[in-house]
Amino acid sequence: MFPLVSELLAPKEGYQWVTWTVLMGVIAFRTLLDNGIFTSVMILVSTSAKPGQLGRVNGVAQGASSLARTFGPALGGIIWAWSNQNSLPFPFNHVCVFTFIFAVTGILAIQSFVFLYDGYID
Repeated sequence: MFPLVSELLAPKEGYQWVTWTVLMGVIAFRTLLDNGIFTSVMILVSTSAKPGQLGRVNGVAQGASSLARTFGPALGGIIWAWSNQNSLPFPFNHVCVFTFIFAVTGILAIQSFVFLYDGYID
């Protein structure tokens, strides 16, 4: 979203306020969606556990979420830097980090269908 904003609204003389206004709108929209998604995932996690295991399940989910938010940007930066330094063909060129994110998302989507169940996990 941000590259799109910078391309469409390149700062021109006297119109920098438009760029900042649109950028703040995009950031507000993204933050709103992030909060909605995070809340929805936590509700889904909470309803997937028996009442006696709810604390453990929420703790593991929160811990995994924190680890992903801690190490994800660093790993993405490492992959981005590596792909920019090497002159390899697609998919290992400058889009390598996006290919990696797509692959991880695809694996998680497949995993979500494999673990479909009716009721609580025993």
